[in-house]
Amino acid sequence: RCRSVRAAGDLRVRETELVNYPYIIDVRREGLNAGSGITENLGQVYVPWASPITVNYKSNDSLTVTPLLSSSRQSWTSSSQEILPDFEAYPEMGFELQSQNTQAHVLATMIEGSFAENGIQDSPSRLIIVGSGALFTDNFIDQMSNVLRNEYRRPVQLILNLIDWSLEDQDF
Repeated sequence: RCRSVRAAGDLRVRETELVNYPYIIDVRREGLNAGSGITENLGQVYVPWASPITVNYKSNDSLTVTPLLSSSRQSWTSSSQEILPDFEAYPEMGFELQSQNTQAHVLATMIEGSFAENGIQDSPSRLIIVGSGALFTDNFIDQMSNVLRNEYRRPVQLILNLIDWSLEDQDF
């Protein structure tokens, strides 16, 4: 956010300050599935503009569903389409906080098993669902690298791990 504009001789200098942005989720420790080779050594990953993933376990009881990435228990969801902060209306964070309805949300999951279509069982398959289309984009990775002032490669490592898992030869 722009903190101030000041004059430096004939030049005007606009000072900016990085602020917490709640729609880029910082997934760490308990949010990374330590029992999965996909995420166990990832350490941390930022997940931008994610939608939570909900699985109907009753209708999918023959499938193995393994959450990979989850938000913290202090996370909240919003139906607002506004992604720019409004610090005048909400000085603390720029957004209305939904603190009365906080819980962890699954942001990425893998599903294994035989999927049925029209009552016909398919051969064993693997499915990966990630609740953020922006996570693996060059634009997001470049922006995070600029903000962190370091090459940010966690999404690349995650996608390589996902590819390794999806191509792994396993007996179902």
